[in-house]
Amino acid sequence: MQNKITVEKKMPYCSILSAVCAVSSLPLARFGAEWFAPKEDYTGYGGLGVAIAILVVSLVLGLTLGLIGTLRSEKPRALAVSITLIHASAIIILLLNKPG
Repeated sequence: MQNKITVEKKMPYCSILSAVCAVSSLPLARFGAEWFAPKEDYTGYGGLGVAIAILVVSLVLGLTLGLIGTLRSEKPRALAVSITLIHASAIIILLLNKPG
């Protein structure tokens, strides 16, 4: 009986992981850039490429986890929807802001 209640409740595991992706993406990008090219500053091409790759992977993973949380109807529903909208808007903004 207890297992049935926990399955119906739909704990927000995917939404929490998506929020962790959003919060940890910038520190991970900074760490990856410094680890890959320690003698360059953060604007060096090698470190910058690693940082951009980490940010893109984090945004796509966060969007995917947010969509999974929304489709699973996790409670609270507002958390899953808001995290999904944050990641989707960040990806749209990055696609629209082309240099030049």
